[in-house]
Amino acid sequence: MRATEEEIWVEVTDDGVGFDPRATTEGVGLSAMRERTAALSATLEVFSELGQGTRVHLRVPRPS
Repeated sequence: MRATEEEIWVEVTDDGVGFDPRATTEGVGLSAMRERTAALSATLEVFSELGQGTRVHLRVPRPS
């Protein structure tokens, strides 16, 4: 995690089997994460590749 005066960045990674995002449908967990992200006016990015694990980036703006 890192923070600036404007936003907070969080990155979660794993070294699991990964998945092909183009061939995978979004499940309930990821859908819920996207809903919560939108409620915070934040951004969520998920990066994954078969055999390479998964990275999730969350960027949350700090309130003014």
